[in-house]
Amino acid sequence: MLVAGPNSRDELLETAIGELREFWVGVRCTDQCNRTSYIPLQLLAAKRDHRERLRDVVAKLRCQYCKTPPGATWLVDYPIESGGHGGRAATWHVDLTSA
Repeated sequence: MLVAGPNSRDELLETAIGELREFWVGVRCTDQCNRTSYIPLQLLAAKRDHRERLRDVVAKLRCQYCKTPPGATWLVDYPIESGGHGGRAATWHVDLTSA
């Protein structure tokens, strides 16, 4: 189980989503609709096989509006990445987008 900061991108992509259930996947659509959303891995692990690798889950993601694959994906420990509102914010961000 990932407890402290993130492991390497490749290591995270090979990890089962059930082991990452406390984290979130950020998704930004392509320029077509340019939407950003966050998906709790806890929800995905409950709906899918919790042993499925993060790599396979990310490969299947599609925008709920335009149905295209995301332009960018990342993993965070909390879905708010800026502390501008005085509340809790993500402490790390790992880019999952294909290199």
